Amino acid sequence: MMLGSGINTLPPILDSYWRPIHVSIATLAYGVCLVSFGLAFAYLLRDGVRSEGVAIWAGLYGLLALGALGFGTAEAWSVPLRAEYTVNLFIDQKSLPLRAELPMVGPLMALTLLVLIVSVALFAVDHFNKRDRVKKWAWKLFNSAVVLQAFVLIVLFFQMRNLDDPGSRISPREYPAFSLWMSERSQQVVTPEQARMWVQQNASSLRLSMTSNPVEFGGLIGLFVALFLVALFSWKRDAVVAALPSLKAIDALLYRTVGVAFPLLSLLLITGAVWANESWGRYWGWDSKEVGALVAWMAYAGFLHTRIAHGWRGRRSAYFALLGFALVIFTWLGVSFIIPGLHSYAGV
Repeated sequence: MMLGSGINTLPPILDSYWRPIHVSIATLAYGVCLVSFGLAFAYLLRDGVRSEGVAIWAGLYGLLALGALGFGTAEAWSVPLRAEYTVNLFIDQKSLPLRAELPMVGPLMALTLLVLIVSVALFAVDHFNKRDRVKKWAWKLFNSAVVLQAFVLIVLFFQMRNLDDPGSRISPREYPAFSLWMSERSQQVVTPEQARMWVQQNASSLRLSMTSNPVEFGGLIGLFVALFLVALFSWKRDAVVAALPSLKAIDALLYRTVGVAFPLLSLLLITGAVWANESWGRYWGWDSKEVGALVAWMAYAGFLHTRIAHGWRGRRSAYFALLGFALVIFTWLGVSFIIPGLHSYAGV
């Protein structure tokens, strides 16, 4: 949803029959990896992993998601430090490295972040010193964070659709970096003051778009889903666990699923290398996407190696599957939209 539905012309150098083959294999491989992730999580629930432990990991993801907003820009750490949240502006269907603040969103995010920090701290205290009172307050705060994150999304998308004159919401901190970007594009020196004047002259053309910050929006939606599901599982845990197959059955299915995912990831690397050689004249160039895909492949190779050669079963294998899928997601989204490279949309 957040990536948008716009169609761009494919560069002629990438026009090859290997493209649909490579992309189809990638889609299938990542889908199987998603299934293995679900099975690993189901195994941990069935094996008696405490709901509080899962809540700690969901809370830590929340700290990362809310703390890393604006990563790599002048607005990095703006939520925890200034209780502000900004999104990229568009002009003529092009995203600019220029962010405008959304009113009320930042304070709500900062409050959610604070509540998560306290709840994670209380869960950690409960982990080492079992105290019913501490656990009770930890869950109250965690459930409050679920509600707060829902309000964050409601206010965020309301402001995205209804905020007038977003150009007036640009912080002065943005202009030095934006002037450098304009200088690179125009091959002329542009000062921050000139960049400010350009914004004023084009204020009527600047707008917000739901595709402005796809990774950030996806991360915020994912945070709500994660918090909500953890709260739901803690409430209905007995019913969920009772509906799951036996540990032996889940473990065997997890092994078979990774056994399918691994050759698909291998084919992903092979077809990508062949396509790269046809387009760029080399099989491997240590591009960020290539390295990310290799690391994810190595994670699943490690899963199979430790299981076949060392007899790993149960929780250790489940944790390995969780790590592998986290690397897949980072390769698919994190590398594509954050780290510059041949496969990257960072800065677009």
